[in-house]
Amino acid sequence: MLLQITSGINISNKKEIEKTLISLFEEYKPEIMALDFEDVRFIDSAGIATLVKILKKIISAKKKFIFYNVSDEIINSINILRLKNFFTIYTKDEFYKKYKNVFNLNTL
Repeated sequence: MLLQITSGINISNKKEIEKTLISLFEEYKPEIMALDFEDVRFIDSAGIATLVKILKKIISAKKKFIFYNVSDEIINSINILRLKNFFTIYTKDEFYKKYKNVFNLNTL
């Protein structure tokens, strides 16, 4: 399942994002939930905590939760919090190359 995040993730919208992502995961039970961060410029600590919570739920179901197209600023925030090895993060090109056939990325 490919999803595009279209805003920052912060204390004001974290509950809505968590509810939406978990609802989609529970309804469709995808093997892979991949989030495109192209339009995201900021994530505060509450937003990162929300992503950790979602990640734990997805991992407990033995599925994959992937981020791609993530800005350097967000990667730096994740690194500062020492979560670099906790999340699976790809550049857009790396993601497309690895998952091209899984998601039929020829049309993107």
